[in-house]
Amino acid sequence: MTAHLRPIPSAAPNPLRETVALAFLAAAVLLIYCPRGLFRGERLVGSDYAELHYYRIIYAQQALFSDRPHLPAWHSRELLGAPFWANVQNFPFIPTRLALLALSPSHIFAVGVNLAAVLSAWGAYLYCRRVGLNIAGAMLAGWTFACAGYFASRVPVGHLPLLEAYPALPLLLWLCERVMQLPCDSRRMSLRLAALALVVTSTSLAGHPQIPFYALLTTGLYAVYRCRVAPVLPACPEVRASPRHLWLLLGTMAAGVLLAGFALWPFALLVGRSTRVLALEQAANNIAFPYGRLGAFVLPWKDGWPPAVMRFPAVPLKYPTQAYFWDTVCYVGLVPLAAAALLAAGAWRRRRMPSAPWPFFAVVGAAALVIALPAVQRVMSLIPGTFLRSPARQVYLTTFALSVGAGAAIHHLVSRRARWATAAAAVAAGFHAADLWLHDRCFIIALPTWSAVPAALEQRIAREIGDGRVVIDVDIPTDLNRRLDDAGFFDSVMLARPYRALMDLAGKPPRINIQYFEGSTLNVRALRACAVRYVLTWKKRDDLPPLDAADRIYAYEVPGSSPRAAFFPLSRTLFLSESEIHKRLRDPQHDTRSVLMLPGENPAAAAATTSPGADAPAAALACRRPSPDEIVVDVAAPAAGFVRIIEAWDPGWRATVDGAPAVVLAADDFALAVPVREGSRQVRLAYHTPGAVAGRIISLVGAMALAAVLAASRRCPPRASAPGMP
Repeated sequence: MTAHLRPIPSAAPNPLRETVALAFLAAAVLLIYCPRGLFRGERLVGSDYAELHYYRIIYAQQALFSDRPHLPAWHSRELLGAPFWANVQNFPFIPTRLALLALSPSHIFAVGVNLAAVLSAWGAYLYCRRVGLNIAGAMLAGWTFACAGYFASRVPVGHLPLLEAYPALPLLLWLCERVMQLPCDSRRMSLRLAALALVVTSTSLAGHPQIPFYALLTTGLYAVYRCRVAPVLPACPEVRASPRHLWLLLGTMAAGVLLAGFALWPFALLVGRSTRVLALEQAANNIAFPYGRLGAFVLPWKDGWPPAVMRFPAVPLKYPTQAYFWDTVCYVGLVPLAAAALLAAGAWRRRRMPSAPWPFFAVVGAAALVIALPAVQRVMSLIPGTFLRSPARQVYLTTFALSVGAGAAIHHLVSRRARWATAAAAVAAGFHAADLWLHDRCFIIALPTWSAVPAALEQRIAREIGDGRVVIDVDIPTDLNRRLDDAGFFDSVMLARPYRALMDLAGKPPRINIQYFEGSTLNVRALRACAVRYVLTWKKRDDLPPLDAADRIYAYEVPGSSPRAAFFPLSRTLFLSESEIHKRLRDPQHDTRSVLMLPGENPAAAAATTSPGADAPAAALACRRPSPDEIVVDVAAPAAGFVRIIEAWDPGWRATVDGAPAVVLAADDFALAVPVREGSRQVRLAYHTPGAVAGRIISLVGAMALAAVLAASRRCPPRASAPGMP
């Protein structure tokens, strides 16, 4: 960036001045993300939060604050059930989210957004101060990073897990610098390493995998750069980063990631049995950064915008889906772009490399943008499977690079101690604040809450639903939404078996890749197969008997719906290959209510006939759910057969019949089936998260590794440490 940044004195800073600067910075951020409507009882608009995270938070709170406090392992209210806490997008274990669980879900989004924004600003400020920027430059860098379009644009779409992870990079870099600017034999080394490990673990547990991955990878590369390439900073020449610092840092970061193993390992196993491993089409939100959107760094509105953006007059978006807009908002302001260009030109004119650490961010910011472009992603697409979607989100690193570049430019002007330079810095900062405020205000919206469904209709459905399911359009404001088990889904990590079965029953193409699926679009056959009894939707249907209508909301009843639990004698059981099962699921003539299909290679097949015969007498069943992780079925079986429960099959399910262990089979390749003998039986199913024990062992190994690193940091006799910065 600059050929040389004038360092600030390495003496300890004025604590009062630093505190005032942090308070002022927090207030400047809150002015952006706290619209006046919040103080009138309105809610901050965030679609994904309102349609997804809001209900998952309620689900967790109901269990955590119940008479028997626990964290559910299974989530029954989406798709046909899915692992709950094993999916870090459902329940991130980061401290900022855990603290918010004490609040009302209606307030969590606004508080979470502002908390993440303030932490982002503080992290960038503290890092910039640590590497030598003055207060003015560090404050501008912190405010720019927190108020950049990348962050602000994700508020109206409700990307709470992404926003919670956003502060990761500056906080990690700041803690790394605190370690490297301390002699290895300092008494404070172990405390700083422990703090770094805590933030690494928290970052790893965030509910959005991309931002933590980018932040951890960049921090690791930064540690190598600082210890091997640029061991001395102009701001603190008395301290030299050494190879010992590098090994302490990398060891601490590795231990921090391992500490998160209790959640990451079950999540990795979940990804391995999810739609991520199916041969599906590219997801609609798996977006490379289009070449045409590069101009949005200068002209953010040049391609139009979605209706959710409060900018008038409206201009339709020029791209096929709204995801192209939300994942490519990259405006950081004109001042950071001008600063980066001027600083680069100055370095070129002097024929000198910028002083450390600025070359690192210039390379990382540019590389992140280049790798996100379509040409590079076409090569990356040759790698099978999907781990991190939407490479356009790598602009996160570019955003941080431009933010600290703007701070470096302001530092350079202010440090000249000339009136013209100070005036220029003030004008640039004022213009930049107005520029980003005008951009961000189009995304920060507060609106009052309302319910679209009459209370009488809600009460009727809740009273008559029994153990059945509903499908409710996820954007219908009603207390029933996701309070009852829903066959629809909205997720990026879904179990492969129920997903494939639902797509087959609905007559969708085999390779279709859907992450947002309204159950109301299912045909009658699929609704019945999923035990759906009621439908609430914005769309009118002619194939179902109407239940009621209110203010554009249509309500329907599903006649002949399958019961949640049913008994199938051997005479009505088929044992087939997986491909044949899915072929029959796609066949509109196949009725899942009358025939049970089980995998033919199962040992239980030897005891069964190969085709359905005469009907056996009906069985009496009673199904109840003591907790989200338990299902109990009392059955009076007239003959040997299988109890089928319409709940997603997963290897975490364990069954007992009258207290004796029993096998859990994949009925129709997606539901649960337990073999029973003739007579009165009690079938009990309990869900245990696969990989939970192994994950705890990994976390224990991480704790031992961290203890070893901290012990290694104490081996040298203590010496006086160099004066520090914030």
